[in-house]
Amino acid sequence: MSEPDIFSAIGSGVRNIDNKSKVQAKKEESVLADKTQQRQHNNEIHGLRKNHAWLLFCLTVFWVVVVWFVLLLQGFGQWFTPLPASFKYISFDLSDAVLIAFMTTTTTTVLGLYGIAAYWLYGGANRKNNAPKKRK
Repeated sequence: MSEPDIFSAIGSGVRNIDNKSKVQAKKEESVLADKTQQRQHNNEIHGLRKNHAWLLFCLTVFWVVVVWFVLLLQGFGQWFTPLPASFKYISFDLSDAVLIAFMTTTTTTVLGLYGIAAYWLYGGANRKNNAPKKRK
């Protein structure tokens, strides 16, 4: 072999190494971009979960206050504060069936909202991984 042939063979080997390192660098860059995007997605989902958990908590506190208030009104049978002297107390009387229906429907609704929210917020990853497989 002459000198130019040896150098050309070495040069082509170096070029192949350069091309491989460029491809490897692009793959690493792509993996890093994917991980960054996944991290950002996880942070957004976490913020969404915290926000909706707080809203559900506020809804539950409101629900407890309303049920407590209705039960107190039912127990005392009248509005708590007297109105001006020309008015009598405002009476409040619900039948047992109406009171039971009120309490059960509001309780079911609030618990159902918790179930739907939990499935929506935390069940998404399980749905993707545990998708039913079709059998032939």
